[in-house]
Amino acid sequence: EMQALREAATPVARTRAWQWVVAGTLVVGAAFALVIALVGPTELASLVKGVEPEAAAAFEEMGSIKGFTQALGGSIVLLVMVAALCVPNWTIRPLLTGWTALVPGRSPAWFTARANARHRSTMSLTTVVPFGIAVGMTGVVYTVVGAFRTAGSTEGVSGFLAIAVPIFAISGVGGVANIAMVGSTRRQEGALLGVIGARRSTLTTTTILEGSIYAVTGILFGLAATALLSGGGVSTFLAVLPLDTLTPVIGVVLVLAVATTWLPAQLDRRPVMDRLRQPV
Repeated sequence: EMQALREAATPVARTRAWQWVVAGTLVVGAAFALVIALVGPTELASLVKGVEPEAAAAFEEMGSIKGFTQALGGSIVLLVMVAALCVPNWTIRPLLTGWTALVPGRSPAWFTARANARHRSTMSLTTVVPFGIAVGMTGVVYTVVGAFRTAGSTEGVSGFLAIAVPIFAISGVGGVANIAMVGSTRRQEGALLGVIGARRSTLTTTTILEGSIYAVTGILFGLAATALLSGGGVSTFLAVLPLDTLTPVIGVVLVLAVATTWLPAQLDRRPVMDRLRQPV
């Protein structure tokens, strides 16, 4: 019934050639940065001190060679992260499908929410990408700052919020808008489930879980980027994880995604049959 409501053929999101070009360019940039990092901190310091005395002094003010290397690693991770976001069909979508498959829940609400999220991910992943940007950028930048502090620097984040806040605002609005754009279809599908016997509590839980799937996928992507930067096992990752900064960001991501799926359904008080007849 649900497939018939969605029609036999649904638009499929395709990865365009320009997306591969942009992603490839970013990966090449990350590879060059990796080569610089592999030169070695000692050789890099001697090169800087031997050629650019003023740059050497600034280099020392940054904290230490270890901190500089960690910052370079942060640049590599950011480049790789943005490259991955350029081709979400090959990165975000497998992540969404993979982690939801590992959840053992068999309730009708979870089954429906997972099916809805997977179905809509074949059409667009703009419901997830903005949340991955927010968590990933925050985690990577503040992990680099933590590395500097570990190396002996007392400097904090300077200028990051001036850049990040507009990015987070724009991406957050984009993520919310893309989730809301399919709100009428979501409510129509919920009406169909109600007609075939689903309880209202099941429908409400379904919308909450669907929003949570979008948010958790973005959060997992961001945490994966942070873990890549930590360069160690679970203990190293937990040691550098900036929980005090990431927790509010993760909380906002969850609230935005869940509210965008749940609230419109609560405000729509039309009879079930009227919602079912509504053209998509």
